[in-house]
Order: sequence, then C-alpha cells, then structure tokens
Amino acid sequence: MKYSLQSIVLGSIAMIASIGAADAVEIQVPTDSKWEVIVRGFVATDFDWDQHDLGGAEPFLPAPNDSAQVQNRALRFSASQSQFGFYVQAPPHDTFSTDAYLEMDFLKGVVDGPQDHIVSATPRLRLAYAQVHWNNGLDTLTVGQTYILFGDLYPDQTFDNLSLALGTVLGREPQIQYVHLSPVSSGSQMIYAVSINAPNSGLFNEDTNTAETSGVPFVHAKIGFQSDTLGKADYYGFENHAPIPAEISLSGFIGREKIPDAAGTSRDVDAWGAALNGVLPIVGIRDDHRAGAASIDAQVWIGQQMDGYFGGNGQGVYETQSGHVAAVRAHGYFVEAKYFLAHDLNLNAIYSTDNNDLNHLTSAGIPFRIDSGLYSGTAFGAPGINKARNIDVALWYNPFDRAFVGAVWDERKTIYNSGPEGTNNRVNLSMFYNF
Repeated sequence: MKYSLQSIVLGSIAMIASIGAADAVEIQVPTDSKWEVIVRGFVATDFDWDQHDLGGAEPFLPAPNDSAQVQNRALRFSASQSQFGFYVQAPPHDTFSTDAYLEMDFLKGVVDGPQDHIVSATPRLRLAYAQVHWNNGLDTLTVGQTYILFGDLYPDQTFDNLSLALGTVLGREPQIQYVHLSPVSSGSQMIYAVSINAPNSGLFNEDTNTAETSGVPFVHAKIGFQSDTLGKADYYGFENHAPIPAEISLSGFIGREKIPDAAGTSRDVDAWGAALNGVLPIVGIRDDHRAGAASIDAQVWIGQQMDGYFGGNGQGVYETQSGHVAAVRAHGYFVEAKYFLAHDLNLNAIYSTDNNDLNHLTSAGIPFRIDSGLYSGTAFGAPGINKARNIDVALWYNPFDRAFVGAVWDERKTIYNSGPEGTNNRVNLSMFYNF
C-alpha cells in the first residue's frame, strides 16, 4: 500500500479530529508530495504437527532419538512469523536518491514462572538500513542491518521466513555495503559488491561481546552475473517477492574472533567461507505467465567457524582437554526445484545437507567441547552434531490475489557425535496474506 507522507499526517489529524463526531469528516489531501511511503508485510499463520517434539515452532535441529523430549509428539499453532515493513523514499537530490527500510516480525518470547505455557509474541528487528543511490541506480551504498553478501541465495521454505533449512547459510548483520551494477547487454548485468560487517557470529547462544573484542570487522564480497534472457524464476512467491533472473555468483567472507577457552584466556580464531550460487529458469516466467514455469536453484559452500551463518550445524569452535582450540570446518549445499502446475498452483522441493569435521575427534576418541555456537558448554565430551540433512516438499495454492496456502512436509535428520541420530517429520499448513 502506498501513501504520501502528507496524506499520512493529515489522515492522522483527521482521525483525531473526528473522535466523538456523529458524522464522517472528509479531508481533501494534496497529492503533489515528492516523498513516497510504503507499508508492506504479511500475516503468516502456521499449523505444525511434529513426529517428535522439537521444542518450538521454529526449531533448528531435532533432539537425539534417545532423549526424553522426542517421546512426545507436538502440535503448535503460530502467527509469530507475521511481518511488517516500512519504506521511505526521499525526493531525489541532484544525481542522488535516498531511501530507508525497517522490517520486523514476532518470535515467541519466553514466559518464566508457573504460566510458562502462555504464548508471548516478541518483536524482532530483522532489517533496518538506509541507502544512497547514484549513477542512475548502478551504484548503491547501504548502511545498517541487512542480509550478508556471503551465500545470499536461500531456498523457499517457511521455517523462520528466510531460512532455517539445513545446509544453507544466513545472516542479518549491521554493515556498510557497496554494490555496483555493470550492464552487459539490455537484459544482463555483472554484480560487484563488498561490505564491512560487525564482528558477529552470535546468531545462536554465544556471547557476541566475545566476537567484538577481536577488534576487527568481518569483510564480505560478491561477484555475479545475472540475465533475464531465459525469463525469471519464482523466489519466495508466497511472501510476494518478485521473480529473479538467472544468476551465477561467487561470494565469501573473512573475519577473526576471540574465543574464551576453559582456562579463562582468549584465543584468536580465524573465520572464513566461500559460496557458489546458481539460479536456472528452465522455463522462465515472462509477463507474469507462470503455468508451466520451472526452475532450479542451488548453492554450495565451504568454510570454518560458520556458526554465525547457520553453517557447520551451528558450531563454530571446539576445544580439546589438552587445550587445543580450533575452528570447526564445514561444508554444505542445497538444491531446490520448482514447477508451476498452473498459474496459481506450484510444487516446490528442497534437498540440503550440512557436514563438519568434528567426526575426526570422535573417531580418535578425543574428548572435546564446543566453545562457540549452538552446543557450546563447559563440559568436555559434549556430543555436538556431525551431519544434518533436510528434505522439504511444499504445494502452494494462490486462491486469490495476495493470499497463499501451503501444504508442507519437512523431514530432518541429524547425526550426533555421541552416536544417536535425531529425526523428525513435520506436517505443516501455512497461510500467508500479503499486504
């Protein structure tokens, strides 16, 4: 929905003025404002049935099959992924234009005490950035919290919007990002991008202040080629995203963190990663003609100390009893196929895996603990996870404009370093209404 800034202000004044009035008051709003304001978002409702209790509506990894938690099934209804965004574009100044965007959703908060069964919706800041554009939009400087350049293609999946599919990398970080587009032809362009990011690998339960005391930022970069010669591929259509062109891109990051060890001292540990992305519209979308459209998206990545970006099964650094501290090295990939049975009906399938090198410690019988990431703790011999796999199949129906209904099957399997597996089958019904 689009409104002028003046219309919002005057509309608010009219609302206040009309309180208690018997008759409606009509206000004539000037339409010559050069500011643009867009309010967007969606209402998302999920109904999840889990074979084993995953501990929440937005879980990451299933618990070991020999744990007490998995003895229970679970049925959860959730609207916490509902999202809204607020976009403002200022009038252009000479050859420059500026805009800003703020986006939030609602994850379930923790309610302590005897009433811990009560569901609490907690606002979460997703994106908050300002942009400056010049050179006819070919150059953009972004300052604020936005998605990382490393591995910036995500599979279409309803877990946590974008995206808790195993085998993917994801992050939203405060940063300064520069992007340059270089046209190759009328429908093709090269992408060059670089960013300086907050020293952060704390998307899980580690203390992010530890990363910040390293005193150095993370640096990301990307180079890619895009072309709409083949048409475009559907990308998060249930969230009303625009289709994307064919793409091949390479991205990466480097950084360093200080990790506290068992002795109470801090160790410098390097972090790095590289990812290769590809989007192939086999039968591309043209002029919004979707029936028969088909596409494949894929990403493969490798790196170390990846826990900040969901890679490495959420584990970044390990420590042995002898005091050896090192980064967990990991690799993973996803492949997604999508086909439109009709304009308003599509089938989406995802296969992904995520592996790390912790098995060389367990094979040698070396006790270790996770110093950084999802399974970090003080005890040596903690299991951690070695491998994870995810299969996600969804059928999406668009009954009318802006409304989507999805029937989803999601299967997850993990292999713990202590031996047991963790498995879960989820049946999900998702409903999105975009505005």
